[in-house]
Amino acid sequence: MKQPAFMIDAFRTVFAQDGVALEAQERSLRADPRFHEVSCKADEAALKARRLLTDLMRAEKNVPRAMQAVSAAPFRRN
Repeated sequence: MKQPAFMIDAFRTVFAQDGVALEAQERSLRADPRFHEVSCKADEAALKARRLLTDLMRAEKNVPRAMQAVSAAPFRRN
């Protein structure tokens, strides 16, 4: 079922506002030296995903430029 355009626009607006609010909250928390993040068992999958993405981004930064060009080239099968 296709969603009406007004609903799609409303969702985009709400998500954009949420993003602005969450980013402001994160900046505020990080600026507070007393802030200490607490995780629980339910956070385990999200924390693993975050660590994996962080590791992948670090590895990508360490790849020599020549390798980046090769890996960005389209795959051609002979």
